[in-house]
Amino acid sequence: MNWDDLKIFLELARQGRLAVAAERLNLDQTTISRRIQRLESSLSTHLFDRTRAGHILTAEGQRLLAHAEQCETAVFDARESVLGGDKALSGAVRLNTTEAFGAFFIAKGLAGFSLEFPNIDLDLIASAGFLSLTKREIDLAIQLAKPRHGRIISQKLTDYRLKLYASQSYLDMNEPVKSVTDLKNHRLIGYVDDQIYAPELRYLQTITKSDPHIRSSSLIAQLNLTIEGGGLCILPQFLAQQESKLVPILQNEVELERTFWLLTHEDLQHTARIRVVRDFLFDYVSQNRDLLMS
Repeated sequence: MNWDDLKIFLELARQGRLAVAAERLNLDQTTISRRIQRLESSLSTHLFDRTRAGHILTAEGQRLLAHAEQCETAVFDARESVLGGDKALSGAVRLNTTEAFGAFFIAKGLAGFSLEFPNIDLDLIASAGFLSLTKREIDLAIQLAKPRHGRIISQKLTDYRLKLYASQSYLDMNEPVKSVTDLKNHRLIGYVDDQIYAPELRYLQTITKSDPHIRSSSLIAQLNLTIEGGGLCILPQFLAQQESKLVPILQNEVELERTFWLLTHEDLQHTARIRVVRDFLFDYVSQNRDLLMS
């Protein structure tokens, strides 16, 4: 065995598909297949079952995976130990977060971060779905729930509040909203039910039995629908407060609270570049707590 073969094994094990692993490693598929066969030959065992669904780890492959990840961590640790100081604060970090929190909150602090740590290349992946920490598709994730299994370190990043909003134009043209029972007479905006990726997003079900009339998997789309008078929508404060056309309604009856969790793989928790990004996130959230919770 050698480390280069183990790196290829790790990528294929995490991605499950030869084409995807080849693209991420910048190698052709033939080379990857040959290197995996060489590794299997050196161990006198099969590491993958080749199926139409992709490359699936065998029991022997699962056992090797645990050791290969330890080797990967040791290589990272060795690099930082040798380089030390500022030289260790370099390289790429991929951060995956929810669409609105990434685009409307986190992104505003990244200019300052890049000035302080110019040698760290930060990828902000703000999308409705989530990539995998276990497969090392990302280094850090901000999610609405803690994972229940896997070697993932979870830390509470922040709570945030949500309220019911409408545009003033919508309120002027429709019946008054004096209580939650009045919501049945109004157009509601919410998520497409079968596209909800976390139960914490089922806001409307907590306050009314009415289903949304206009639905989108994108929170930013819901925001714009609300701004243009499409109806009533539950939105995070950090998002809605930035829009002058939106008015909070039923503030004494409708106020929800959710939590963002910061996640990383336990093998990466002490890596210098991961640490500084994590520290930045906690500091930035602390400095802007009023926007999230006022």
